[in-house]
Amino acid sequence: MPSQHIVKSGDTLSGIAKKHGFSSWKDIYHAPENAAFRKKRPNPDKIFPGDVVVIPDGKTATPGGRFPPVVPCPFPGAGQGNAAPLGTPGPVSSIAPSNSPPSNFAFVSPRQAALARQASALQFVQAAIAGIERALDQGTVPGASKIPAVTEESKALTVHFKTERHINPLQQAQELRGTFVKILQVILRADEVFVDEIEELASSFAWAIPGGVAFPTHPRNGRIHFCPPFVPRGPLFQTVVIIHEAAHFVSRSILHVASELPAPKGTPVGSTKTYAAMTATEAMGNAYSYAQFALHMAVGFDKRIDPGAE
Repeated sequence: MPSQHIVKSGDTLSGIAKKHGFSSWKDIYHAPENAAFRKKRPNPDKIFPGDVVVIPDGKTATPGGRFPPVVPCPFPGAGQGNAAPLGTPGPVSSIAPSNSPPSNFAFVSPRQAALARQASALQFVQAAIAGIERALDQGTVPGASKIPAVTEESKALTVHFKTERHINPLQQAQELRGTFVKILQVILRADEVFVDEIEELASSFAWAIPGGVAFPTHPRNGRIHFCPPFVPRGPLFQTVVIIHEAAHFVSRSILHVASELPAPKGTPVGSTKTYAAMTATEAMGNAYSYAQFALHMAVGFDKRIDPGAE
């Protein structure tokens, strides 16, 4: 399973690779799990304290220090839009083993199915963090700049978090980045946090107690529970469900306001607001928004997934 390394002063990719048993820095830098990191740090000699580097499973490395191309969740049309996609669209066979769908759903537990999507979820969340950082660095945060919202990250912030409606758009973007970092940290602990749920709420896809991260030793509240209906769903849907539940898990204030479906307006869930009509504050408290923003940044356009149609 992937692990996480937070860069400290004096770190180099070569040193990080050696510390984790890799023969070359390329094994880490070019790993598919670090696609968003490469986008953020195109020069591997220039990394900075606080950067999050995912340490992949070294067994998937190929000769020469390169990892094979990976498609986290292949589907027609991936990569449309202004933002670069995380992977190169291709056949299912190109997916790395640690991110492949279960070969026989009938004999796979919900937890196993979720663990099979961990790498995809990490990529999507990294793409979300990188997108917010680009908007902050380039001055394209909606509502905080006179630059029209033409970049994919500025469009995504508008669609999913209503950033242009926030009283302080820059502050909202910074807070969103912090929340996505927490979500990333939870998904990195998937082996510990993900559990099977076959009784309570077993008709759901998954569930988590809002703010459950504060109860790390509690066998119920401190876990994200995956249910039998999660298992046969498509790879993209499974990935966004993981991010959705991780968003609940990291904050007591991230609940349900509105679903993104049907596009473009969405449907109220636990409120009277549609997805399109939410305020910026409501969007920040809506788990659907975090999952959809991460998906948007990962594939390069606003894709809404019908769980029964993928």
